[in-house]
Amino acid sequence: MSLPFSAHPGHEHGPQPSPARHTPAAAASVHFPAGLGRPSVTAAASVPPITGGSAARGRRRLAALITLAALAGCGGSGDSTDTHAHTQTRIDTLGRLAITEQDVAAVHIFDLDTRQIEARHSLAAPASALYASPGKRYAVAVQRTGDRVQFIDGGIWQEDHGDHAHDYRQGSAVLSWQIDAAAPTHYDPMGNGQVSIFMDGRLDATPAQNAGVQLLSEQSIAQGRTIARLALSTPMHGLAQSFDDLMLVSARSTPAVANDTLPDHLQLYRRSGESYQLAATLSSSCPRMHGGTSSGDYTLVGCEGGGLLLKREGDSFTETPITTANRMATVLSHAAVPHQFIGLGNSTAPATTHFFAVDASTATATALQPEGWAAGTTRRAHGFDRQGRLLILDNHGTLYTLQFSQGRWTTIKRTENFIELPDAAPWPTLAASGAEDRVYMTDPRQRQLLRVDSQTHQVEHREQLDFSPAGLSWLGITR
Repeated sequence: MSLPFSAHPGHEHGPQPSPARHTPAAAASVHFPAGLGRPSVTAAASVPPITGGSAARGRRRLAALITLAALAGCGGSGDSTDTHAHTQTRIDTLGRLAITEQDVAAVHIFDLDTRQIEARHSLAAPASALYASPGKRYAVAVQRTGDRVQFIDGGIWQEDHGDHAHDYRQGSAVLSWQIDAAAPTHYDPMGNGQVSIFMDGRLDATPAQNAGVQLLSEQSIAQGRTIARLALSTPMHGLAQSFDDLMLVSARSTPAVANDTLPDHLQLYRRSGESYQLAATLSSSCPRMHGGTSSGDYTLVGCEGGGLLLKREGDSFTETPITTANRMATVLSHAAVPHQFIGLGNSTAPATTHFFAVDASTATATALQPEGWAAGTTRRAHGFDRQGRLLILDNHGTLYTLQFSQGRWTTIKRTENFIELPDAAPWPTLAASGAEDRVYMTDPRQRQLLRVDSQTHQVEHREQLDFSPAGLSWLGITR
């Protein structure tokens, strides 16, 4: 089936305005090299005319004002703190990590340069999930049970100043702006710089609270606003994939009922200002839809019997069912490995995680088994490194690294007993650095943070924490 598609650029360019920020936590401390502070400079709005015998003085005054204006022209935006002179526009930094605690309403910011906690920030409720914003400046603390999403400015970012990129560093802070909506759950970033947050709604509320979608970008977070929002007609555990002014959104054929809130097909919406209008309903069925992501012109969503692959071609979408031996409930992709997806799903007796490699260019799925992955082995954590290598941690504490090469995924490293797992969740979590080819892993049992070489599995650092870590997200400047 072909669907109308008319993409209009929806990117939002320009310097990032400074968001409304709470005062940083009292425990926060940021250290900068001596002499890198920038004095406050204000350029004059107008220059008096130069006349008579004062011409020489006037010329000197004009030169001074021009110099001041040039200095003031590259100072970031709003109340941002430039931590270095204009001649030093690059900061050598590994970034920071946002870390949550299980069942604790707080986020810790760990500075990777000083290898210390930079600040601890209180949240309104414990975070059910933690993500990075599209530009990696903000941590996004999703609070499903608290019906809220909060944003923490990690304090390290980069701005495009036209003829150069300018790096900034300051203390982290919680933004005063937040999103209040019923059961925020799925967070779906796109390669176009947009991210959609799907709000599941609440079937058990009186009256029921319906699902919805809110669209964000790095700039809209900085401005304290959503780009657009969509209200749906039933509660639903769903997803959304945004393509500039178009968005694929999960839908149900019947209203949700207890123990049945998963979608079964997709609809296409077109954005008009800050709202959406229904453009088309896709014909393909996708029972028990769960999990989805996009890579280039392709989107794959997980279904009961495999997945549904969609390809965007100019002004149309084509739909291709993908059949696999097990349900795909999680779908992964990485920009460094275009048009390739990995689907995951569990079977029972014994509980086992199954992997499927989906090549979107040929619309084919192949069973993928990491080296040594036996029946009864389940995934506990996964994540890509910066280069698109996939790391998987299983229920025995074995760590795997898979790499895509010559048209297929292969296991390039397997390390048994890499970590001792706790008896129950939270399990270890993985986050990739955007500044180097390293990944970070939480060790909840030992209350540690590990820096790991994704190819050799060498643990380069173990940082002791005074809390048991749960969620993890890398923030900073990607290189």
